[in-house]
Amino acid sequence: MVDVVTDGGFETVPSGDTLMTDVTSGAWTVTGSAYFDFNGSPTGYQTPDGQKFVVFQGTNAALPALSQDLTGLIAGEPYSLGFDYSFPFSSTDVTGRSGPCYLSVTLSGEGESQLIGYLGSAQPAWGQFRNLGFIAPCSDSELVFSWDCSALQDGERVDLAVDNISLEGSKCGPAQPTITVP
Repeated sequence: MVDVVTDGGFETVPSGDTLMTDVTSGAWTVTGSAYFDFNGSPTGYQTPDGQKFVVFQGTNAALPALSQDLTGLIAGEPYSLGFDYSFPFSSTDVTGRSGPCYLSVTLSGEGESQLIGYLGSAQPAWGQFRNLGFIAPCSDSELVFSWDCSALQDGERVDLAVDNISLEGSKCGPAQPTITVP
């Protein structure tokens, strides 16, 4: 088993690409209100592993997303997704006015549309999600994380942070040369 994700800890993201939305940096792209963050930034958010991570700023006005194009997957083979996450900021309450935000994770459009649902106060301690199974639909696939907070009331926000993304399984390597001995 190999990890087919490139830079799942976001450590190679240049400092100039942090705290900005709609950026492609290295293998990753953040869109909507998602951005690359770092320990010691003005947000005050922290990751316990390394220095960088991604924040999805969740409101009812934008759909933040994080994606990476993966190559060399073996169609029909199983893959296992893992990542760390926290909810470093929330301005919501649980009075019943708002619905939860949902994390969706897909591989070429197939996956879980409500993998994690959350509504409540901030939970800055990091948790782990492990062993979400995928079957690769094709050799080139797109891995997408999106944070849907469309059920929040105007002015409310729930932030999700993710780090240490891995997708383990088989990967096609370069073809080995064939040697023929006469």
